[in-house]
Amino acid sequence: MSNYNLERGQELYFNELNKQAKDLPDLSEDILKLGSLFGLNVGVMQEKASSSDFNFDDETCILSYDWTPSYKKLSVAIVNAATVNSNLDEKMSFRQMIEKVFESYPKHLLSNTTTIVKTEEEIVNDSSYQEILTNSESVFNLVEADELDGMAYDDIDLLEDLAEYLDEDDEAFTVEGKRALGLVEQDYDSTELIGTDGNPVKKFKQEYQTGEVSIDEDGNYVITCPYTGSSEVYQISTNLFASYETDQPFKVKLSLADTAE
Repeated sequence: MSNYNLERGQELYFNELNKQAKDLPDLSEDILKLGSLFGLNVGVMQEKASSSDFNFDDETCILSYDWTPSYKKLSVAIVNAATVNSNLDEKMSFRQMIEKVFESYPKHLLSNTTTIVKTEEEIVNDSSYQEILTNSESVFNLVEADELDGMAYDDIDLLEDLAEYLDEDDEAFTVEGKRALGLVEQDYDSTELIGTDGNPVKKFKQEYQTGEVSIDEDGNYVITCPYTGSSEVYQISTNLFASYETDQPFKVKLSLADTAE
């Protein structure tokens, strides 16, 4: 047995008993007297499998058992036994209360039964599954359709098409998703700020203008800054660029940005 487990367990155990006795003054006498019988063998963590077997000397009031209970679980069982005893017309003896403690000591339930695997048909027809499905449909308003707001699924082509569609919905992306797409500044702070007047100040996203993308005679992409008209630009992130003249960011379409030099 670990000396630390035992020593620290005893310390925590008696602290817990004193706390319970203070919180439950009507049960304090039984909690402290009964609890003290277990004080020599209690740990922070349980050691060995729990058992209801014990030896108790009624004359010396010395209790022994061959496993070490967890102080937390044991204190729960002590309070439970004290509560049961307080509701009896004829009070229990120490031996009977000890039996009650071991009886009510919290245990993990083990099952040796084999897990039953259901077929797909059984799952679909299961009432619990149907309830979950119904609740999901009511929450998310799920519908079956061949088109998405007038746009056929087959017409959604490449990331830029999907991004343009989702960009219409301000809640379609997280803050970090918007940062990656260039919808907010790289140093945008999504946390709420406190103004000089002590009231919360909300920082709103900045919508970047879209740069012009063309192809030169050599087949290379040319990106033109919408603010300066210059094609001397550099890439900040996936679809975010800036002109060397002003360092003012602007966005371009995703698929083109991925191939830009």
